[in-house]
Amino acid sequence: MDQMWKHKISLICLGLLMNLYGKDLALPNGSNIPRTFVEAQKTIAKLGLRYEKIHVCPNNCQLYRKDKKYDDFCSKCAASRWKNKPDKTSLTKKERRKATPNKVLCYFPIKPRLKRLFMNKETTKLTRWHDEEHTKDGALCHPADSEVWKIIDSQHPHIASDSRNMRFGIATDGFNPYGKCNSTHSCWPVVLVPYNLPPWLCMKASSLMHIVSDYPGTGILAQYNVMG
Repeated sequence: MDQMWKHKISLICLGLLMNLYGKDLALPNGSNIPRTFVEAQKTIAKLGLRYEKIHVCPNNCQLYRKDKKYDDFCSKCAASRWKNKPDKTSLTKKERRKATPNKVLCYFPIKPRLKRLFMNKETTKLTRWHDEEHTKDGALCHPADSEVWKIIDSQHPHIASDSRNMRFGIATDGFNPYGKCNSTHSCWPVVLVPYNLPPWLCMKASSLMHIVSDYPGTGILAQYNVMG
């Protein structure tokens, strides 16, 4: 599926390639490659990789969710939520269905991925590594050795009481999406780093949890000013 977006392959061509791989390649016994794009989508959906689209004020003042979900313009700057609509303009229900939002944020819920993490006994065991298998010799080789970790344990004993309680680091940075040099804009992905895992796993790309995409590169994040 990644190759489809990268090389602009049509759905029909992708289906032919997947069918070819499934029939003619020497794959191990028991391998089951989806034969169509729809089958591939269904397989990925079971992994809990769905995301939510949340509309954003064009000036990054607010998200259109919860009590603001049905607003048509920003409560702070009065900018329209929709493209080609004047400020402070309210739309009918029918007009809203056809309107295009000015800006959209993609949110990947964390709960389905945490559930998937604990469905496997091997990965569940790894979430307890920092407490049950980590050698505490005074050397700083894992976040569990830091003073901040110990302060959190002392201030929040309900977290320290169960080693399976997840501890995350939050990371974000402006970057040029998809590696395209001709792109004139940047976005701020928000990524969670699972510190429970051993040091040889917690910083691997396969362990990182991407929760927000296309976050505007301005504003406040985790109580820190990231303007500019």
